[in-house]
Amino acid sequence: MVDEVDEVLKKALQFLKPGKTIGEFGRFVESQVSDDYQVVRNLTGHYLGRYTQHAGVSIPCVDNASSHEFKEGDAVAIEPFITDGAGKIKNGKPGNIYKLEQDRNVRGRMERKLLGQIKNFNGLPFTTRWIDNYAGRKKMAMKKLVQSGIVNSYEILKEENGGTVAQAEHTVLIGAGEDGENIVTTRKG
Repeated sequence: MVDEVDEVLKKALQFLKPGKTIGEFGRFVESQVSDDYQVVRNLTGHYLGRYTQHAGVSIPCVDNASSHEFKEGDAVAIEPFITDGAGKIKNGKPGNIYKLEQDRNVRGRMERKLLGQIKNFNGLPFTTRWIDNYAGRKKMAMKKLVQSGIVNSYEILKEENGGTVAQAEHTVLIGAGEDGENIVTTRKG
């Protein structure tokens, strides 16, 4: 499944050109998935903006009949998701991915201290592993920030019928180069 989704991503990036529509792109990507799997219909790629992870336009890997055209220089995340399940994702229990929703004053000293660290993520999602000394009182402070609506806790995503999901992703600049030169994703190692 991992090999297949990697191959689907590779073909999707070759298809992606200025002037193609999101609907055409989705139709093409969906046609690249073998009969062993299906595309997850309710998870998508998306446009990117500065400190905005999901900037406006979604890019599904199924035909949604969208006539929105990709333009040269558009920054997008291309993310095929495939599954051996039903092809739909639902929310599960709360996880450890968070995002600052409101920047407002808080009463507790530990909440203020934690909020100061959270602001360093510039409104982007983060995990508690990235917070120094995240234990004890900081965990309690996070719980209070979530309860007050200052911080959002994202649920763990689960395949509707318990299927396995594989995903591959690259961030690209549309029309910026040939043979993968438009890929701006960075990887360690």
